Amino acid sequence: MSYYKSSPCFTSTGCSDAERAALEKTRALASQSQKAANDALFKGIKDQQENLKSDARQLEWLQSQAQGAKGQMEAIGYANQIASQQSNQLLQIRGLLLAQQNAIGAQLQAQTDREAQQEAAHKASTEPRIGKTPNPKNWLQVKP
Repeated sequence: MSYYKSSPCFTSTGCSDAERAALEKTRALASQSQKAANDALFKGIKDQQENLKSDARQLEWLQSQAQGAKGQMEAIGYANQIASQQSNQLLQIRGLLLAQQNAIGAQLQAQTDREAQQEAAHKASTEPRIGKTPNPKNWLQVKP
């Protein structure tokens, strides 16, 4: 917010072409950041959708093997493989949650920046343009 308050682009003096270009560059960077975060989120979702069927098949196979195990050690081995697969799935969920948090963070950052610009513009447009008079007179008390 303080950056925009001090920027001449949000005062009555206006800003130079270079300052205006810097503001546009900031907006473009925010947009690119948001797009990159969204792309990462959608890629993670797509990857998970592709892995979902094969993970389900693998889990079904492991469960059937564990049920048909001929000994305790064989059953424990399959149980360990199931636990390992579950751990892998938890890591995948964590990856998706991180991608989601990054997308939300980028969105919130862009929104906060936009709100700061709007607040600075509002303050600049509603500030008084006439300065205080050093020695004001009450014209009702002035005698002609």
